[in-house]
Amino acid sequence: MAFIQTSAFGIQGRGAAVRCSGRSHVKMSLDVDSVSQSFTHLANPVVIQKVADYVDTLGLPPFVIKWGHPAMMGFMVAGMGMPGAAFGWAGRLGKGKDSVKMKNLHEQVMIAFWLLAFAGALGGSLSLAEQGYEIWTLQDPHFVSTLAVLGLLTFNAVYAYSGFGGTTPQERLKGRTVHAYVGALTMGVFVVHGVLGFMGGMAL
Repeated sequence: MAFIQTSAFGIQGRGAAVRCSGRSHVKMSLDVDSVSQSFTHLANPVVIQKVADYVDTLGLPPFVIKWGHPAMMGFMVAGMGMPGAAFGWAGRLGKGKDSVKMKNLHEQVMIAFWLLAFAGALGGSLSLAEQGYEIWTLQDPHFVSTLAVLGLLTFNAVYAYSGFGGTTPQERLKGRTVHAYVGALTMGVFVVHGVLGFMGGMAL
């Protein structure tokens, strides 16, 4: 009888140990996640993280938080960036009043596109911060491509408004050629940027 009691006690003891171990493992996992999230919050800019935390209280669907930014950026590039670049090339290759009209339309569209590109970058940063990821890290190829497209857009805008880097008609004509090809390159980088963003989103 004593042997049975001892065995029963031993089994109960091992069960309690297993339950305790299970609780400890879960608690440890939660602690690691909490610490990781805390470090992520510290790594992100305070203002960005504060806004992301506030947006998180609005109860938006996770699908919207994750894919809202890519959807809006895709619409912006396809609906504004590509047509804006096409207007610029139409103005460059055309003649007469139609050429002037295309150049003016190109300028108006691309100014708005440039501003929205920075707003889109901010939206993407908020999306990642809200999902608990570190933002603005050079280890992320999507972020590197963000810097590339914003840099190219800004350079081309400043270059155009500075007179295309020339003081004579001949110099400005050459400068317009540089501006046109940099613009085409920028749209190509935007496509790469979108692909990298989609791949990153699928991996999250």
